[in-house]
Amino acid sequence: MTFSTDHYVKRYFEAVNSEIISDKNSQIFSVKIPIDVDKELTHRPYYWMYIESLGQQPEPTTLHLAFDPKVDPPDDIDCELITLGSIRFHNILNSARRRGKIGKLYQYFPPKSQLSRSILRPYLLINMRVSLIADKTQDHLYSLGINLENGQLYRNFYNNVKMFPLTEVNPHASLLGQPSISFDSAISIMEEDLCNYVTEFDNQWAAQASNNMIEEIGQIESYYDSQLLDLQKKLTDITNNLDDVTCKSDDCKDQICQSEETIENRIDLEIINEIDLLNFEKRQRIDEVKWQFSPRVEISPYSMVMIYMV
Repeated sequence: MTFSTDHYVKRYFEAVNSEIISDKNSQIFSVKIPIDVDKELTHRPYYWMYIESLGQQPEPTTLHLAFDPKVDPPDDIDCELITLGSIRFHNILNSARRRGKIGKLYQYFPPKSQLSRSILRPYLLINMRVSLIADKTQDHLYSLGINLENGQLYRNFYNNVKMFPLTEVNPHASLLGQPSISFDSAISIMEEDLCNYVTEFDNQWAAQASNNMIEEIGQIESYYDSQLLDLQKKLTDITNNLDDVTCKSDDCKDQICQSEETIENRIDLEIINEIDLLNFEKRQRIDEVKWQFSPRVEISPYSMVMIYMV
């Protein structure tokens, strides 16, 4: 099936309960969007802050959208062209992604099929990305399902589910099995399995990343420590040289000694500042390396679906 921005955008606005103003056959799609959708699509944080601080009721935004560059809109409306690369379409995709992480589907059977009156059992499907992060990142897609009647878990559940025809059309309530496991309990069971799944990975990637981190930190410490040692030696030498200088006559003694003390303090301060700066850079570089190389696991669910199947 070819992706259509026209079809997708219209379905999006219908799903978020927007008011469709334009006629179905119109080349320009006009829609009045709800406040929560407005905040996601128009990016006017200061406007909303101002309106909410005054306790005023905002005026819903009306968008006029065209999907064909050949459309010539009237002069009295501000019409936007929606393409795959447009900012507005990008905002719509992000909004749909945030709002559409949870769905509900039902196994479909033709009306005359013997299974069309079968009881559909509830399953919870979660698709997620498991990322092994260090100096290099490995992403693994992990799909986990659970039968909400008996708690049985299924790994790679999505691969099994996608083989069956599914529909968004609700069957009669009498055909839907009732969960005996709460949503929170199901999530806890799935989290335990997910932890087991992560421990099954060969931890060589983490060991290698830790070795790389230690090596990188060693190089940073060697580089900065050599410079710090030179500065510290320079500071000591200057101080010793100034201590060895003696005044040659009583008439100039006070003036020369005061000048030497001023020079010494100024040079000392410059070197000390340079040492402090190098120590700061050293700590910052080491923190950056630790952040980059420290092995860690991040799990990002990207979709969650309730599926009713035989």
